[in-house]
Order: sequence, then C-alpha cells, then structure tokens
Amino acid sequence: MASINDLPPDQLAVLRILLAQQGSYAQIAGSLRIQEREVRSRAVTALDSLASVEPPPDAERDATADYLLGQQDEATGQETRAMLADSPAALAWAGSLREPLAELSSGSLPRLPEAGAGAPRLAEDDDGLAPVAPAAAAAGVAASPAASSDGERRYGRLLLAGAGALALVAVGLVIGRATAPSDQPTTSGATNAAQRDANATPVAAARLKPPPGAPAPKALGIAQFAREQGRNVLGVAAQDMPKTPKGSGYGVWLSGGASEPVWLGFFSAVNRQGQIGAQAVVPVNPTTYKTVLITREGSRNPKSPGTTYLSGAITGTGG
Repeated sequence: MASINDLPPDQLAVLRILLAQQGSYAQIAGSLRIQEREVRSRAVTALDSLASVEPPPDAERDATADYLLGQQDEATGQETRAMLADSPAALAWAGSLREPLAELSSGSLPRLPEAGAGAPRLAEDDDGLAPVAPAAAAAGVAASPAASSDGERRYGRLLLAGAGALALVAVGLVIGRATAPSDQPTTSGATNAAQRDANATPVAAARLKPPPGAPAPKALGIAQFAREQGRNVLGVAAQDMPKTPKGSGYGVWLSGGASEPVWLGFFSAVNRQGQIGAQAVVPVNPTTYKTVLITREGSRNPKSPGTTYLSGAITGTGG
C-alpha cells in the first residue's frame, strides 16, 4: 500500500484534479490530448496502489473508482451503491480508500452503503448476526499464506472478502439471540475499529466445507473467533450459497460441546454473488465446542440445527 506522496506525478495530478478541483475524465483528457480511458486507467492504477486490500473484479473495481472519484451521475451512482452493498470485495476496497482520498478531496466523498444494505432478513424484527461492514474488511483483513491448491486460493479470496483474522472486531457487533443482554456496548468508526483490532486476540478458527450430500457442494466458508474486551467474538463468511426460499434463512450454530448446540443467529440475505457474512458476540467459549455449522432454518428461533450447508472443526488459530 502506497501513500499519496508515493504516487507517480501523473497519477497524483489526475487524482488532485478529480478530487480537489472536482474535474472530470473528459476535461483531463482534453487538456492532455489523450483518451478518457487512459485518464481513468491512471486513476484506477493510483487507487490500486493506495488500497490496503486486494481489488475486486475489474468491472466492479472500475465502477467503484468512478463512484469514489465523482464521475457518475445519480442513476449510475445508485447502481454502484447497490453493487457495493452486495460485493464484500468491492466494499472492502472502497472502504480502504476513504482515508487517503479524503486527504485530496475538497469536499465530502460519496457515502458507502453497509454490506447487504436493503437485503431482506428472515423477519423484520430479527436480531440475528450483523452483516460484515466495509470497515471490517478494510481494517483487519490480511492475505492468507501462499496457496498450494485451488482450494487454498479460494479460502484466501474468501478471507479477503470479509472474514479475515481480526475483521470481526472492526465494526460494532450486534448480539444474536443466544448472547448476553442487549445492553452489551457496541462501537463503530475507523478510530474505534483500529483500537479494538489492536486489542483483539485470535483464539480459534474453522474452515467450513459442505458435508457429504449437502445441498450446495461448491459452497465454502470460514469462521474466526477472537477474544476482545473480555468477550468472545465471531466473524464468519461464506460464498457460493444458494438463495433461500421466502421465510427461511441461513444461521450459525456451535455444536459438539458438553451441552446442547448453541444458536448464534441469522445472516442477512444472500447477495447476488452467493455471499453471506456476519459478526456476533459469542455467549460461550468456542474452544469448548467442536464444530461450526451453517444451516438453513425456517423457524424464527430454532431449537436444533436445520439442514447443514457447511460445517468445520474448530481448531486453534493456526488451523
């Protein structure tokens, strides 16, 4: 990740004109006698250098860059906001650029949506898991070790999409049905996120795969637990999950402990890319349980796990 002052002069000049002077690609292209696509290329290359996370697919990255640099009309901007809400990777990339771009902007930057904003939940008053937000992926996600197989590379991409080591403590945590009372303190904002991230200690993780005969054999997930401010907290994400029928949704359980399985709450609805992501305070010590389950539930308050789509053994942080 580069700083503003590390950018090549031509890239820095483009960003200054776009942000400080509120110029356009067309104006810069006319002044330099080059194509607009070349101006955009310089701008996007600069943003890639400034970002602290891996970029999303090219189409999402280009739309996000146009949005952040004020190059979209209102209708197109609305489309981009909807895309950002459904794309953890694009939202993480955009979130990591807020601070460096604010140094150059003469006004306020375009707002970013919350992850999954506008997605329907299982029930209107459901108080299940909180969807992963942009600060989560921007503040705490680190790349996974070098991949030795396609499966490892998929896990690496999933980590970067929003459930990496300490991403789970980078935004305020919403308490699920089985957790402590709702007066548990929550916080938000980049400063508080960074402070909590520094104080969190990873304690366990689980790589989530479809069990034999599961309805979604290509799905993949990861759960990570940490100890933060005296609480056990969880970040979990999955990809390639099918849409759920109306009235049902995906939720998370801990199982295999000395007591009955522990219900943690619901995810928000699956986005268009088949991704789900969530955070929660965990009411028990996760290391006393053996397995994380992602299940499909049709009840608002299930008493036992429904159909299992993903499961994984809970191991130490090195697992």
